[in-house]
Amino acid sequence: MKQRGSGSVTFVSSITGFVGLYGYSAYCPSKFALIGLAQSLRMEVTHRGIHVMVAFPPDTDTPGFAAEEVTKPTETKLIGATAGLFSADVVAAALLQDLLEGNTTSTLGLDGHMVVTLCVGMMPPSSILGLMVQVASMGVLRIVGCLHLWHFYRIVARCAAQRKGSKKETSAQRRKDNSTTGRVSTSSIQTDC
Repeated sequence: MKQRGSGSVTFVSSITGFVGLYGYSAYCPSKFALIGLAQSLRMEVTHRGIHVMVAFPPDTDTPGFAAEEVTKPTETKLIGATAGLFSADVVAAALLQDLLEGNTTSTLGLDGHMVVTLCVGMMPPSSILGLMVQVASMGVLRIVGCLHLWHFYRIVARCAAQRKGSKKETSAQRRKDNSTTGRVSTSSIQTDC
């Protein structure tokens, strides 16, 4: 690419590269690191005609996502459901379109655009129009973003309270079962917050 004086590099981060979420304490930092790497690389290669873009895809319907859902904490599932699940074809088409347009970021969905707008920081804008939209919408999106975070924290608190209540109910039920039948109950407790 350096010799040709042209090319493109795309880093696939995630919305969670900007927002730390329950259940992603190992995943979020790695995606955040990609953003820093892309920003540094962009500054090093832009003058050589090489374009660098960071993609922030939402939850994408893939076999890997389906496998992850099996062990994902309830809190994480509920938080992720607020932004929806997108097909791999739609995500790929949006990413490719943004790359072909020379955008510095690629995102999809209202939540994705909101998070990138709020967290864009010192990333260069894709266009003057994009910059103006970010500046004009940032105040309102900050309020909406805080409401989202408040909702996420409520999900975590509700699940924790339900889990704590379930443990108390289980202990009480076991004592009751032991005193009446002499056997320990093996009923499972559902934790759909």
